Amino acid sequence: MAVGFASYEIARSGLTFNERGLNATGHNIANVNTLGFSRQQAIAANSFYIKNNAKYGWGQVGIGVDVQQTRQIRHKFLDNIYRYENAKADYWHVRSQTFSEIENILGEPINQGLQSLLNRYWDAWQELSKDPSSLTTRSLVRQLGESIAFEMNNVGAQFDRMQLELDAQFCDGIRMLGELCEKVADLNRLIKSVQIAGEAPNDYMDARNLLLDQISSLIDCEIYERDDGMHDVISNGIYLVYRDDAKRLLTMQTPETGMFHKAFVVMREGSPPVLEEMVFGQCKLKGILESRGDFVSLPDISAQNGPYDPADPLGSMIRYDVMFGRGSITNGSPNTIADIVIAIDLSDASSAYLEQLKMDIDSYVDGLFKKGLDFNLKLVTTSGGAAALVGEYTKEQANDFIADVLSLAPAVGANPDGFGGAGGVLDVLENDVTYREFANRYTVLFTADSIDGPTAVTEADAAAYAQRLHGIGMSLSVVAASELHYDGDGLPTAPFGWAALTAATGGASIDYDEVVGNERRLRDFAAVMQDANDFINRSVNDRISMIPTTEQILPEARRRVNALINIICRSVNELHRGGKTLEVPPRDGEDFFVPINPIRPLELGNIAINPKFLEPEGLNYIVASQSGATEDNLIARAIANLRNAPRTISAFVGEMTFDDYYRDAIFVISNQAAESERYLKNQITVASQLDLMRHSIMDVSMDEELSNMMKFKFGYDAAARVLNVIDNMIETVVTRLGHVGR
Repeated sequence: MAVGFASYEIARSGLTFNERGLNATGHNIANVNTLGFSRQQAIAANSFYIKNNAKYGWGQVGIGVDVQQTRQIRHKFLDNIYRYENAKADYWHVRSQTFSEIENILGEPINQGLQSLLNRYWDAWQELSKDPSSLTTRSLVRQLGESIAFEMNNVGAQFDRMQLELDAQFCDGIRMLGELCEKVADLNRLIKSVQIAGEAPNDYMDARNLLLDQISSLIDCEIYERDDGMHDVISNGIYLVYRDDAKRLLTMQTPETGMFHKAFVVMREGSPPVLEEMVFGQCKLKGILESRGDFVSLPDISAQNGPYDPADPLGSMIRYDVMFGRGSITNGSPNTIADIVIAIDLSDASSAYLEQLKMDIDSYVDGLFKKGLDFNLKLVTTSGGAAALVGEYTKEQANDFIADVLSLAPAVGANPDGFGGAGGVLDVLENDVTYREFANRYTVLFTADSIDGPTAVTEADAAAYAQRLHGIGMSLSVVAASELHYDGDGLPTAPFGWAALTAATGGASIDYDEVVGNERRLRDFAAVMQDANDFINRSVNDRISMIPTTEQILPEARRRVNALINIICRSVNELHRGGKTLEVPPRDGEDFFVPINPIRPLELGNIAINPKFLEPEGLNYIVASQSGATEDNLIARAIANLRNAPRTISAFVGEMTFDDYYRDAIFVISNQAAESERYLKNQITVASQLDLMRHSIMDVSMDEELSNMMKFKFGYDAAARVLNVIDNMIETVVTRLGHVGR
């Protein structure tokens, strides 16, 4: 060691470094329980050398130690992957909680919910069938009907509450996300200013990392670190934080978005501001959206884009976006809206079916009322290749529709046209008929002609007809002679019947004739009309009940329960309206279940029993008989048998009973709940392991810090002793030099 004033620098640097080390150690120990704190470490480096022109040549002499930096101990890769996995854990956590609450609301699968009530309701009707005039049993039927309505309204209210709470959570999450982004931008600014001053902003960086952990829990994002120490936050390609600037986030509730909110990023301020809708991957906010009901596309029954698939009646349809709200299709309300076009071929003057049709048109309309559909009617006629729209009628104008049908007369002398010669019918359907938004669309064609008409129809022609019908979402059913459904008109081309076209559009082929012995004659047209009504009702029911599994939790659960309760209520109502009351003289029965709000269908939150049943003589209005006789139990028995009636409701797995459908719906919900719980456990395990790994690196270890404290303490003591030795040597040289020999 050179003895000179430079030696002081060596000792001083040792003192300084060990002092900084002790400071870092003390800071770590003081923050051992501080959330988000990363331990710090003083990093030593050799100070620069000086050259010494010694007697024996040039040499290098070190002049001590430098404190290179006080660094954070973190693992950036583990930080990033933890944030990614933790976002998914929060996503599954929200979904799992939602499914658990739905199971609690439905009281399933522990048989304390709708299934138990329905069993008792069917049993009450069974008891009434044993004694149709019993007022006691009628009172039980009324009471259980009220219980079902109360329970379903309560379930609907609970679902509404859950959705509104989730929507509030979503808005709070977006507000919190905006605040976190602003804080990150502020810290970016502070960190940069501290680094410019040549200092290490470790505590600011800890605070920012904690904020980034919270942001990644709310939203899936990428964290980009810049060379100047700033961090950008990017979500779905949009910079939420860019250097020291944070985008403003807002939620909006508009007529287009219904009762829920959407989230937007303000890309540019102004009047109005430029907004970009936020899109989320798997994260907490996405879990909230899917639990509440995200803005997704649903099948559009107004425009099909391919051939009809009876196994998936909605799968071939173009999709549309509709708003969420009470009574909206998107939010799970059953779509019972039906626009029905009655197309009548007048071109055959000898067609006896027209007179039969006119005789039973009122029974057809009455059947639609009994089905409980929200229907509109359109009347189209065709003759000699020309077609015309006679009129369009609301449900309340049904009598006008009947009157217009009764005024029709055969077109004497007109050439048979069939569908091949009546492209005008398609033109009318495409251009003249108006349809309600989201209405199920059906055309029922009554004709005595073949599909071919005056010219042969090829398979390509029929495919073109079907495509045009697909284009307007129209299901075509044909009421014709039985041989016309599968054969053409005998032209040299291969026979081609109506059935090919009805099958391609999801319609029905209905025979208006039958063979009795050796004689072919017209069927009872009341039965023909019943067939047409049953098909439309079944088609509407299938579109309600065949529910694909999606990621939307509450709307899908609501849709499944609504499908069951709507079809049960309308089925009970149809039978109940077909009987007679216990009054003297007996009157026609009315609906058993009625909607609280008549502009919405029978669904969760909108069910009541007929208020007439609550009148003093209300028990007499409950229908048990078909004829009104006190011993007649046909209606009560038919309603009781709905419980196990086969093929009453459809799902993707096939046709089933009401009980089976409800069990299947509960099974689907329970299976999704178990799946969410399983994924949640897996994600918690992965995220916890990653968090443990990164904390094993960044957390303060008291054993290690105490060891460092001793190390720096002894280092400081040693440097102090070196300083003392040098000081003594210099003192000796200075004070005693020249004393020898005096």
